[in-house]
Amino acid sequence: MTALRVVHLLACPTLTGPGAAAVPMILATRSAGAEINVFLDGFRPDNLARLLKNHGVYTDESLSLSTIAPAWKTLRDVQQLRRIFKKNPPDALVTHTSHDHIIGWLSTRGLPKHVPLIRTLHSKRSLQPRLGQRWLWSQTDAVVCHVRQWKMFCTKPLVFP
Repeated sequence: MTALRVVHLLACPTLTGPGAAAVPMILATRSAGAEINVFLDGFRPDNLARLLKNHGVYTDESLSLSTIAPAWKTLRDVQQLRRIFKKNPPDALVTHTSHDHIIGWLSTRGLPKHVPLIRTLHSKRSLQPRLGQRWLWSQTDAVVCHVRQWKMFCTKPLVFP
């Protein structure tokens, strides 16, 4: 039996915010036997990659994957991820920010094999209705919540006012 292959996109270079919340999830999934690949913000490298590598997690900082990178770098990231996923599609793609979520969706659309898109909620701000947000959530296969008060968003369809 082959290990579950999970890819994480994380537009966060530091062990703060979504990075701090993502690490326990990544390590727990890895210890359960999954093969984990984490694409991190390579535009502003920092301590998150070092921490994950120290725990034996494969990290890739070749993409910009940054909220402050120019748009052309984001488009290049999408193209590179599509090439990677066409050759070797993951069993699941986990995103941790709205930026990751959009890149993940663009990177997996139209591939020969459906790649489930999973979104983690690390901030209540992610639930605020913004342009395209309702549609993006409708394209998501699963949601993981880190805060008990948001549990309803993991067990019910997301509905914005």
